[in-house]
Amino acid sequence: MNTLRTSWSTTSSIRQHRPVSTSTSSDHVIATGDLVINARSREVILHGDVVDVTKTEFDLLVIMATHPRQVFTARQLFQFVWSSQYFDADHVIETHISRLRRKLGESGSHPRYIHTVRGVGYRFEPRPEFDSHPDQPDGSYQVRLAPDLTVADIDPRLAEVLGVDRHRCEGEFIAELLQGLTATAHLHFTTKPVRDESGILVGIQLEVTPRNSLVAD
Repeated sequence: MNTLRTSWSTTSSIRQHRPVSTSTSSDHVIATGDLVINARSREVILHGDVVDVTKTEFDLLVIMATHPRQVFTARQLFQFVWSSQYFDADHVIETHISRLRRKLGESGSHPRYIHTVRGVGYRFEPRPEFDSHPDQPDGSYQVRLAPDLTVADIDPRLAEVLGVDRHRCEGEFIAELLQGLTATAHLHFTTKPVRDESGILVGIQLEVTPRNSLVAD
């Protein structure tokens, strides 16, 4: 993957900048997983659709996305966005983060990009691109798992076979997702770890190959 380093006014006071893993080479675009953040147009795009975010939500997302896996306290985030102190920063930031999460299709209990570090604050977790292989054998399906073995992304064909919404099954444990398949087919699994440029485990690539042919109802 290419590496993107972006310098924005809202994050100028943050030191030790860490890049976001991205498949987009641009000085104003962050692309990770199915999320694209365009600084020039101030747009957030998820699954190809523009997400309607406020100025504050956009700035918070930018701060965290340009410093992946760096933990920010609510007070730090408040200062970066408003350049001031506020006695109730925790509540204000929690409210904006909660709204932003909903718009990104996640929640505190099922995070995708914005993770809560209990007792400390928040961090942004970049996600690897869904790795589909055009030469993979017929009847095999690719699923990307988070380190906790919940679904991060799923082959649309497998979602169709399972009769589930591809995006709604994100965050579900893989064992629960494939439970319906085990009754009709013997499954063969091939796994490989997915690591970022720092060698940190960011997910697991799972290939599911049913021994028997699967037909969607």
